[in-house]
Amino acid sequence: MLLRDAYALTLRLLRKNKGFRQQDLSVGVDTSYVSRLERGERAVTIEANDSVARGMQIAPLTLLALAHGAQRGVSAREVLEETVRELNELKLFDVQLDADQAELTHPQAARGVETTKAVHALKAKGLNQLEVARALNLSSSTVGRHWYRPNPQQ
Repeated sequence: MLLRDAYALTLRLLRKNKGFRQQDLSVGVDTSYVSRLERGERAVTIEANDSVARGMQIAPLTLLALAHGAQRGVSAREVLEETVRELNELKLFDVQLDADQAELTHPQAARGVETTKAVHALKAKGLNQLEVARALNLSSSTVGRHWYRPNPQQ
């Protein structure tokens, strides 16, 4: 079974169990989107799953655990026990992630910022683009791109 079909089954089951209409779940999502989710015509986003769960007054993970269980032919308990086991093995079960501390910059973008800093540092010392290219072992076109970017250290 496709995960979107398992999610559709789960969503219909929970909504009917709790006595909600599709309109009741439209907290932050369109009613027609909820309908398409229930028919398995759309895959849910994390944000939409959160909105639908809020509309049903349940935790977003409840929907996902039931859907993943349905897809795999196991109970939500088994899915959650596996999750707990994996989080323990990763030593992350009791860790609270802080988005402010997370490195959200793509590694390539971070390297670009560092290259811009290096180019500007040498530029400030009076080197021209060709000299900077040689010093940093970069192509002159790469140095040219970074040469005119704003200095991230200012």
